[in-house]
Amino acid sequence: MSRISNLDYLKGIGCFVMVPGHTLVLNVDDKVTVYFVLVLHFLTCLFFTASGVTTVFQAERRPMSFLLLYFTILFFVGLTFTSVFHPQWIYEYRLEIVQIIMLGCMSLLLMHRLFKERWGLYFFAAMAIFGIKMVCDIWFPEWKGNGILFPQEGYVPTHERAEGDPLIVTGFPIFPWLYLFPLGVFCYFAKLKWNVLIAVVCAISAVGLYYQSGLSPFLNKWDMTAQHFLVV
Repeated sequence: MSRISNLDYLKGIGCFVMVPGHTLVLNVDDKVTVYFVLVLHFLTCLFFTASGVTTVFQAERRPMSFLLLYFTILFFVGLTFTSVFHPQWIYEYRLEIVQIIMLGCMSLLLMHRLFKERWGLYFFAAMAIFGIKMVCDIWFPEWKGNGILFPQEGYVPTHERAEGDPLIVTGFPIFPWLYLFPLGVFCYFAKLKWNVLIAVVCAISAVGLYYQSGLSPFLNKWDMTAQHFLVV
């Protein structure tokens, strides 16, 4: 199977913006810095969505059992990366980037077996995953699933931390971060008109929420507010 150039470009851009997106210091008093960091944060999501698209191509070439074993092995290999940010992971476990990507790829294998090429179902699956997070925030705000299912309790966004406050590294909770994988598959394979329609609806909704609640909710990446979700 030959290389797919546009998918390589997506993965390359996602990798490239990972570095400045995670090293630039966010100064909330400097609007230019805020908007620049926002764009970089959203572009890093390309790495997740491109991984989802790659998984679909792999699912058409290799047996599902082989891929599940492959992703499972990489999931445990990812513990080496997790231990860097969560040294006490045995007692207080958090999913880090390698492991959430492997879980996203495994979930897509199951979706691909069920959905096949009905790309609209991937969109609804993505919305359902994010919707579970929203429902939990409204109806069960105290339940966080040990910081694995939902964002860790006590997390304070970087832009809201006061001087001297500890930095809480939350990891990647399953809800909502898994939504990026089926959403990426939908956006890649669906017709352009559906991508444009959804983008316009999200942009209009985001602008409306900006005038209603300000910029701060858009910066809440880890807890994934509705504002951040719309722009992504």
